[in-house]
Amino acid sequence: MNFDDIKKEMNESVDQLPKDEFKIDLSKGKNNPIHMIRSNMKKEMISSSLVMLFFIFYPPILGLKMTAIENSAYLLFIVLSSVMIHLYILKLIRFLKKSSRFEMNTKDSIKDYIYEVRLTLESYKSYVIASMILLPIPIYALLSAGSPLHGPKSLNFEKWYTLQLNFTEAMLLILFYLIYTVTIVWITRFWTNYLYGKHVTELENVIGALEEE
Repeated sequence: MNFDDIKKEMNESVDQLPKDEFKIDLSKGKNNPIHMIRSNMKKEMISSSLVMLFFIFYPPILGLKMTAIENSAYLLFIVLSSVMIHLYILKLIRFLKKSSRFEMNTKDSIKDYIYEVRLTLESYKSYVIASMILLPIPIYALLSAGSPLHGPKSLNFEKWYTLQLNFTEAMLLILFYLIYTVTIVWITRFWTNYLYGKHVTELENVIGALEEE
């Protein structure tokens, strides 16, 4: 269901009603914007939980022999990342429950829905960026432990983790984190817009068109 189809359906439904009292249920139909937003959120909740569970149990499943500091750092930062992701998932669950009670058949209710979606997506970006910024540390611990999927056991994790670095190494570390953070912010914004932005924009276009007529 594209923008023209939705607009046509709305216009047909309001022939006998004032513009601010149109009645159309945009929560129905598997291809409408609201359904797609809810569906993408549910899929992301499941995939995020599975990814974090994979990272938590990855070392013991493969039987990696990690030093005490590698193991402690890995568990600490993976659990912190997991907590942040699941805090967002809890917020997402609350949003889905709240939005399921919306009528979705008046202009004002759809405006409220758009506002709640945008608020939720801003939280999403914050939680994802914060959790992803922590990930280089546990991933480096895996590399240092000699993961068969990633490589050598000579990366000297303890030196970098305890910041026993010379000036050049410290500058390289700062530069890496700056580039990594900018990349994560860009990817998160792009992914959010890819999954949700076009559907939110479609709803806003429908409301805007109705208000102009």
